[in-house]
Amino acid sequence: MAPRLLCLGNLTIDTVVLPNGEEHFDCIGGDALYSVLAARLFEEGARMLAPIGDDLPASTLAFIEAGGFAEALPRRARPTLRTSVVYSGPDDRRWTFAYDEADFFDLSPRPEDIPAEALGGDAAVLLAMSLKAQEDLVPFLRRGGTRMIALDPQQDYLLGNEVRLMALIGQLDIFMPSAIEAKRLLGTEDWSSAARQFAALGPSMVVIKLGGEGCLIHHAPSGRDIRIAAAASDVVDTTGAGDSFCGGFMARLVQAPDDLEGAGWAGSLAAAAALSDFGARGIMRAEAGTVRAAWRDKRTPSGSASTHLA
Repeated sequence: MAPRLLCLGNLTIDTVVLPNGEEHFDCIGGDALYSVLAARLFEEGARMLAPIGDDLPASTLAFIEAGGFAEALPRRARPTLRTSVVYSGPDDRRWTFAYDEADFFDLSPRPEDIPAEALGGDAAVLLAMSLKAQEDLVPFLRRGGTRMIALDPQQDYLLGNEVRLMALIGQLDIFMPSAIEAKRLLGTEDWSSAARQFAALGPSMVVIKLGGEGCLIHHAPSGRDIRIAAAASDVVDTTGAGDSFCGGFMARLVQAPDDLEGAGWAGSLAAAAALSDFGARGIMRAEAGTVRAAWRDKRTPSGSASTHLA
């Protein structure tokens, strides 16, 4: 049976140095992990697909197997992507990447990595992987019958690839850029105008992630703009917040495609969980019951017709 939501992206092995000098080695990270853990706070039928190398630590493999992800991690005969991040504060960190663009593409998902039984689901979200990998995956998923395809672009590939990305946006159902990405592509901070310009290319929905200002959701068929506030009160580390937002948003959307406010709050609360600790620790320790209760509290004042979570 196809997953209700398939999160496609990368996994990494990270070395994390906290502001107090405390070091943590062989930490699992990557956009696919943040997204699927966030999605599972709302939708148990979310799955991940992310290639891995042949050098994962035993503790990481144990975590993957316990989470039920092992069957969706195609193996490559090469090292897994590795990063090092040294923190001075939530937004003050220094990244070192032990890989190049060719490595990044090799460890991004490919059409041949997707088993037949994973096609034809309710939705897929393509996270900030290689642009070439995204270009290959979108039409493949469409031909396979996936009903909603969302894409989160990679900020680092924008320069010089604007035409390619604009063509890709035209093939999507949902485009989910950050404010920085939207501004770099269109040169404006008028987010409503930016969303409409992106929607004119083809997507029925555009979601612009605005960091501490929450998000703007534009629904092209109705012309509606919806603003959702940021849910985070304490920001420890911004790493993975956007990926977590995408996972939470899409998880709610597959349950109730018309509940755009609910999807926005699901994304906002998932991002808040990621922001609550360094690295992936916040989203890994988040409890579905607690997050869902917070989601219901956010929904009550809005007067929405339903607060049911499937």
